[in-house]
Amino acid sequence: MRQGTDKPARYSAFGIRFDKQFIYNQGGRPVIYEKRDLMKSILPEDEHWRIVNYDMSNSQHIIDWSHEREWRIPGDLEFEYTNIEVLIASNRYYKKFMEYCTENGKLDILKNINGVISLNTIFY
Repeated sequence: MRQGTDKPARYSAFGIRFDKQFIYNQGGRPVIYEKRDLMKSILPEDEHWRIVNYDMSNSQHIIDWSHEREWRIPGDLEFEYTNIEVLIASNRYYKKFMEYCTENGKLDILKNINGVISLNTIFY
């Protein structure tokens, strides 16, 4: 649940981060926030993967994801551990992640990733 509400949390504080240049070099581009039907009439079909619906015409049902600043890639993304940083919710989970990698023979992850970011140092 989202803190202070009875609504489920939309995101979990775990993930991986890629360098924007790496994503760009893989064919990734920022999404286009606009009314889907309008953009489909403008963009060629092979660019429709970039469209994220954006509609503020109904104040009771606003569709606005622009705060996410999302990038997408058409198709699958292949990457190595050297292309990522690991995002972890807190120092407690950082310790668990380190223990997991050490105890389960996953030291190649630790040796090759660009780093680990504990999000509680940023958000809390």
